Amino acid sequence: MLTYRVLVIDDEALMREYVEEALVRAGYEVDTRASGADGLDALGKTDYDVVVTDLKMAPMDGLEVVKRVKEDNPQTHCLVMTAYGTIETAVAALKGGADDYILKPFAPDELEFALSRALERGKLAEENRYLREELNQLYDFQAMVGDSEPMRRVYEQVRKVADSRATVLIRGESGTGKELVARAIHFSGLRRTKPFIKVNCAALSAGLLE
Repeated sequence: MLTYRVLVIDDEALMREYVEEALVRAGYEVDTRASGADGLDALGKTDYDVVVTDLKMAPMDGLEVVKRVKEDNPQTHCLVMTAYGTIETAVAALKGGADDYILKPFAPDELEFALSRALERGKLAEENRYLREELNQLYDFQAMVGDSEPMRRVYEQVRKVADSRATVLIRGESGTGKELVARAIHFSGLRRTKPFIKVNCAALSAGLLE
């Protein structure tokens, strides 16, 4: 069974001990630190799967901890503990990179559930990033074959328009690779994180197409 390594950061000793005991009983390997700075120092020396941090700490609060963790260790998942359960707090934590948050006070099983949910969300985010990178590689210039002078001109034109918001008209006979060029433009430019949607214009009426 895979054992996850967790770093708990909280400036209250009783809360650190409570969280540590609950997670150790659940089968996690746990280290604790009393401040954001000490926590980041530990992260610089040891690889952790998850950081569980309190929100309200000084001088470095939990949002800053999450921000720094994601900058230096983007693969590390973050769970924020807070006694200030407002929508604004939740949005700020998630926007800052946290995978989930939990409201104090909480029971051990609630903590375990929140931690497993944060891990699952983090895994899904990693899988999405991986699949997006795979799609980008699949549909960029690698899908287009040819090194002749005309093809090099096509590649250059694709690079020029890829980051443009202008409408691009691709002309050519059937089977010459117009869709490949369209995909290369899409997955090489600003829209690479958006879906590529094909529309068969010939199947649409003139009124609907307008």
